[in-house]
Amino acid sequence: MTASTYFYREAGPAPLRRDDPAHVPAIAFKGYTLREAAVELRYTIDGVLVREEIRANPEKSGLVRKFTVEKSAGEKWWYVREGLPPALLTAESSGEFSIVDPFKKPTP
Repeated sequence: MTASTYFYREAGPAPLRRDDPAHVPAIAFKGYTLREAAVELRYTIDGVLVREEIRANPEKSGLVRKFTVEKSAGEKWWYVREGLPPALLTAESSGEFSIVDPFKKPTP
C-alpha cells in the first residue's frame, strides 16, 4: 500500500443533501476532531450544521458514517451518489442518520 492508495472516495458532488435531492448544496468545512477509532467532521450544508462521525465497521471491511444535523424536524435528507438513484435517509431513534459503505478493491 502506498501513500496514494485510496480505500474510499465519494463519487459526485455533495452526496448528503436536504429536502431536494437534485439541489447541489453549498458546503462549508468547519473543522474536525480525532476521536478514539474515529474522526468527526463538521461542516454546513446550505447553512445547516452537520457532524459526521466516520469509523471502520466492526469487521473492518467498510466504513460506518453517522450524521447528526443541527435541525432536522420535518426535513428529508438524501444520500446522492453518481450513477445511482437518490436514497432517502431514515433517522434512527437518536435522530442520527447512518450509512454503511463497504470497502472496494484499493486503486492507485
